[in-house]
Amino acid sequence: MSPSDPKTVETLRNLAKVLNELAEREARDESSTHEVRELEHEYPSLARIAQAEYRARRDRELYFEGPLFGEPAWDILLDLFFHAADGKQVSSTSAGIASGAPLATAHRYLALLEREGLIERQASGADRRVTYVRLTLDGFRRVGNYLKDRRQKIEALGLALSERAANRDP
Repeated sequence: MSPSDPKTVETLRNLAKVLNELAEREARDESSTHEVRELEHEYPSLARIAQAEYRARRDRELYFEGPLFGEPAWDILLDLFFHAADGKQVSSTSAGIASGAPLATAHRYLALLEREGLIERQASGADRRVTYVRLTLDGFRRVGNYLKDRRQKIEALGLALSERAANRDP
């Protein structure tokens, strides 16, 4: 992804729009807003990490049947994080499907995430049956910081493995 790539530019514009809306609604928390602005610059790489983590969780299902490793709330947060740049609204049903849990269970987790202040719901203007969900500013900040920390640990592991391999070479 290069900064001049039209898809990258569109992704960053959509993300900026989402973040501006979140920042306007929660402007009273200036430190959080500043932290989110810093994450905005790193969003493309953090979104790729979120997608990779989400896919890895789905890949486990190829090897283990049943709900052994279910974390519906985390799957919802990852899904909402990496879809933030698309500029598309995510319905509560779509978020529920992304959770990998039965829809009734997923909706309980959506309610929990909302109570915890990590997501917010918005009714569709076009269809009263549809409700959209998205990360709050705090939710975006917390998921982003987790992914940032995760990236640093992955990079450190890669460096350690490279050094180990270099020490084996004659």
